[in-house]
Amino acid sequence: MTQYALDQREGLFSTPKGTLDQYLSGSKEYLALADSRIKTAVTFAPAGMKRHFMDSETTKGIRVPMLFIAGSVDDVVGYEDGVRSLWKSASSVDRSLLTFDYANHNAGAPMAPPEEANKVDADLGFNLTMHYLDSVWDNVRMNNISTHFITAWLGKYLKHDSAMSSYFDLVPVSNDGKYIKEKNGTDNSDNTYWKGFPNRSASGLRFETLKAGS
Repeated sequence: MTQYALDQREGLFSTPKGTLDQYLSGSKEYLALADSRIKTAVTFAPAGMKRHFMDSETTKGIRVPMLFIAGSVDDVVGYEDGVRSLWKSASSVDRSLLTFDYANHNAGAPMAPPEEANKVDADLGFNLTMHYLDSVWDNVRMNNISTHFITAWLGKYLKHDSAMSSYFDLVPVSNDGKYIKEKNGTDNSDNTYWKGFPNRSASGLRFETLKAGS
């Protein structure tokens, strides 16, 4: 947390002065929270950058490889000034960003809406299932795509399975991939279609990777 964010939070939410000092980036209390058992992390639409709870200096403190998952039109935590900015500035580690084009804050669909949420809230003015659903992407489809990449990611960084790296060696924009197969069904050397995706299924997605130091 930056000092700017701390000041803003205390002003907006009336947090007693000094309560959040221990969470300031670089403090002894903050650094002591690090757990060496954590080897990597996957995060869906992480907040922080847009509201200045993080900045390019604090994000350098990220210590493990990260997979970020976001929607390109997220109007809650932001995309260009939010998740994408966070991904770019976490320069101390290898990190990747999976983007669902035209998806909002619920990109990746980590959970389906509970049955009791299917009702219109009079105060909010919308159906509560919209806390879980996306207006463009199907939930099951998003879950399947997220599971695909998370499985490969954890296989690479937790099981140290080098074969999983091929699932990330992709043309950045899925729609640019060319599906070219030999007559026997094997990949043609010119095939650039996203690995693990059947023909005509890798659409509206982006997968980008930055190495530590970049």
